[in-house]
Amino acid sequence: MPLAAKTAQQRHLGAIRGAYVSFMPFIIVGSILLVISSFPNQTYQQFMSQAFGESWSAIIEIPFNAVFSTMSLFISFLVAYRLAEHYGEDRISCGILALVAFLILTPFIKVAEQGGITVMPVEWIGSKGLFVR
Repeated sequence: MPLAAKTAQQRHLGAIRGAYVSFMPFIIVGSILLVISSFPNQTYQQFMSQAFGESWSAIIEIPFNAVFSTMSLFISFLVAYRLAEHYGEDRISCGILALVAFLILTPFIKVAEQGGITVMPVEWIGSKGLFVR
């Protein structure tokens, strides 16, 4: 059996693939909105500013930021959800358990440079948190 076929049949890799496939529409919509708001053409930027106001770019980037700032939460839930499908377990409770485990293991307290404490920085629940250091 070829290596690619063997890896495609592996349950855990299939669950990761299924999670990303389920989340892909949100990634596509967020990416398209980012391209619309950051298109590198000065004439386009001026036209959009005149048509929709000066803050049009910031408004369009809100869905992009929402998608990519919460990506790890959704992916951690969806990986467990898809893996529970393979094992025939309760999908919702497995997804919630994985989400809670992710939140417990995520470093939410960070000491600031001035010595203060920043409570619950959200940098680890975004796409950066998919690959924990």
